[in-house]
Amino acid sequence: MSIARHHAEWLSLLEISGPFLNMSVPILVDHGFHETAQGLRYTISQEARWEVLDRLLALNHERYAEEVAAGLHEKKKKAKRGKRKKATAKKKDDRQIKLL
Repeated sequence: MSIARHHAEWLSLLEISGPFLNMSVPILVDHGFHETAQGLRYTISQEARWEVLDRLLALNHERYAEEVAAGLHEKKKKAKRGKRKKATAKKKDDRQIKLL
């Protein structure tokens, strides 16, 4: 059995769904040791990172549009605030009994 056929058989066992698996162009992650702001790290390449972020942003916009269509993000009316009364200083009662 060839490696490609064996690989295809294993992939047929997986449930392929979700926003990232339905993308027509796969992301070449090029994971390995790359220089980052924190130094040399084992991570995906910068190009792959930008591609992942772009796809996440697109997915976020799609989900938000679906939520708006479902009426989940209707703007609420602001409650009108009445005018505040100025705090008045309490008048001292001259008739107060001194305890000491």
